[in-house]
Amino acid sequence: MRRTELGTVAIACLTLTLSLQNACSSGDDADTGASATRRVRWGTELLEVKNGLIYVKGEDAPYTGITFEEHDNGNLKSEFNYVDGRLEGPAIKYYESGSRKSMATHVNGHVDGVVTDWWENGNKRREQTIKQGRVHGRVTQWHEDGELFQTYQVTPQVVQDDLMSE
Repeated sequence: MRRTELGTVAIACLTLTLSLQNACSSGDDADTGASATRRVRWGTELLEVKNGLIYVKGEDAPYTGITFEEHDNGNLKSEFNYVDGRLEGPAIKYYESGSRKSMATHVNGHVDGVVTDWWENGNKRREQTIKQGRVHGRVTQWHEDGELFQTYQVTPQVVQDDLMSE
């Protein structure tokens, strides 16, 4: 192949790649018709609970997407991910200043995995692991200045399902 033909092929490949990237980043999925992740403000009249699942009013399928709240100053207060009406994946709360306050992962509607809390200055406050609804293993706590306060082992104990409550 001559140099000009190679250049033409390279430009065609680049154009195709950019077109595919634009289609993917727009949130469109040609196979399923799915769109970008939905975001609905928590506490609005748009959401309702039926049989323990979250729905957007007027829709038959349980909600899949992110719910969020904002502080009075407009900064995010929380973001929770839902799949088929249940908490699934990351749940994050924020201080009014915008810094992270806490983060937990949900599996099938329940906290499961590492739960981390932060001081408002951004330093870690506490880190613990939750398995099957119980604190499990090591818990580590820090002072507000970032200095280690204590680390201890926990025998499994039942915890409140909503560790993200204030």
